Amino acid sequence: MHLWSGLLAVACIAQEVASLNAHAKQKFPAKPIRIVVSTTAGSQPDGLARFITQKMSETWGVPVVMDNRPGGSGTLAAGPVAKATPDGYTLLCVLPNFVISTGMLSSLPYDPVKDFTGVA
Repeated sequence: MHLWSGLLAVACIAQEVASLNAHAKQKFPAKPIRIVVSTTAGSQPDGLARFITQKMSETWGVPVVMDNRPGGSGTLAAGPVAKATPDGYTLLCVLPNFVISTGMLSSLPYDPVKDFTGVA
């Protein structure tokens, strides 16, 4: 089940970013997009995210780069996304470990509510 939630999150992120295009002053995307994934390369969520990033790149005509950062119950992936400029060019492929880690870890290098904006 968590496999589909990750796929759905990436698909919804892509859809939300595309809808922002109509309201942006400049054409989006104007530079490469980075999607950070909290799983290892070759895993099922990684494979699905790669499929989606390929379609995003084909549709938008810009590179969409996968950045695999497994470990730390998803915190190694979420940390750099939380610190990135909130311009839609750095996305996080959300898996259940993003929510689970907030209850299991006493401190996180980010605030899962304040530092992220859900799109679906």
